Amino acid sequence: ALHSIDIAVSASLDMRITMDVVLEQVVRNLQMDAGSIMILNPHSFTLEHIASRGMRTSAYKSCIHHLGESASGRAALEQKPVLIPDISEAPEDLKCPMFDKEDFVAGFFLPLMAKGQVKGVIAVFNRKAFNPGTEWLDFFEIIAGQASIAIDNSTLFNDLQRSNSDLFLAY
Repeated sequence: ALHSIDIAVSASLDMRITMDVVLEQVVRNLQMDAGSIMILNPHSFTLEHIASRGMRTSAYKSCIHHLGESASGRAALEQKPVLIPDISEAPEDLKCPMFDKEDFVAGFFLPLMAKGQVKGVIAVFNRKAFNPGTEWLDFFEIIAGQASIAIDNSTLFNDLQRSNSDLFLAY
């Protein structure tokens, strides 16, 4: 899984392609039903969906995740994982309308951190109860680290291209 992600990171600067590979590996290797990656928009302080896997509907696209609101927003704001072992019993402030539409029972939200800054959130979902063990959590954190690096590299490259274009136009 890590080798596949490394190849995707080094072969493409297109963040969507890389995140699709990351989610494919996460969902398959962690035996989850679905996954989603959201990147932080630093101007609006919202998390925007960039990739998903295993979703039955497009309901996830309608969820807006502000920092501190919903499980994803809380994971990003507090910079720590959020586990919802039973979505039906979760506080309303952690829920998103997509949970019901997708029949999710459990969800795990992990902030994507690079150089001490939040870059986004990776979330995985199950349509049945699950209790992650230490190995599961370690593997998820390792893959999240790879995703964070890929997002950071892509962002840095895009910023460099934009600065280069601005400089070229100025001359």
